[in-house]
Formats: sequence, C-alpha cells, structure tokens
Amino acid sequence: MAKRSKTDHMRAKEEKVFLGQKEFTIKPKTNGELIELMEGIQKDWDGALKLDTEDSKLLEIISTEPAKYINKIVDEEYTQDDWKKSYPDDIAELIEVFKDINFTFLKKLSGPIQNIMNYLAVQNLEKQGKQEKE
Repeated sequence: MAKRSKTDHMRAKEEKVFLGQKEFTIKPKTNGELIELMEGIQKDWDGALKLDTEDSKLLEIISTEPAKYINKIVDEEYTQDDWKKSYPDDIAELIEVFKDINFTFLKKLSGPIQNIMNYLAVQNLEKQGKQEKE
C-alpha cells in the first residue's frame, strides 16, 4: 500500500467550465507555473496602466490579451472568437474555479487561522481590560 502524502487531501482535481458554448478544462498548476503566470499578468498590467485611456492600444489590449491568459489556464485552445462569444459571468466562473483549484490550501488554512486570530483578539481585549482596571 502506497503511503499517502499529508497534503494529498488538499490538492484539487481538474474541473471543467463552459466559456460561451465550449467546455474547457482547468488543471492545477505547479508553483513555478503560477509564478510565471502571475509575473506575466503583472508585467502586462503595469504596461496597461501606463497607457493613456484615449490610446487605441488600450482597446487592443482589452480585446486581445484575455485569450492569451485564458490559454495559460485552460488545456484546450481558447481563441479570440471564443472570447467574443463568452459572457462576463463565464469569465468570472473561470477565475473562481482557477482559484479554487490552485489555492485550495488557503481555504483549508483560513478556518484555523481565523480561530487563532479570534483567540489573539480576545486575549488582547482581556489584557487591555486588566490594564484599564489598574
């Protein structure tokens, strides 16, 4: 019997989403893939922020860049035509599923972390109450 990793239960499995009328598969990414993806988005975002809103380049980025990044998230090829046929809610669901799959461990940790924060807050209030009485 193979020994199961303590973190296996925290790994999410691939999921499928519909963007427009087509189904796409989202698979978990490695740390390196996530870092590369985020660095690329940050670089392009920084460049877009420097553009004048009247600049036609901004419209070009808005209409062409999403397919570039969605292709880094889904297995199947996502085209500019797919982008035009997708609904904003489809994109929101894609992002939500991507976060769920790749950052499951954060959700698992949020409960215990919140409990610790609540405990520390109570301790701090009790300490302040004691200091005020003195």
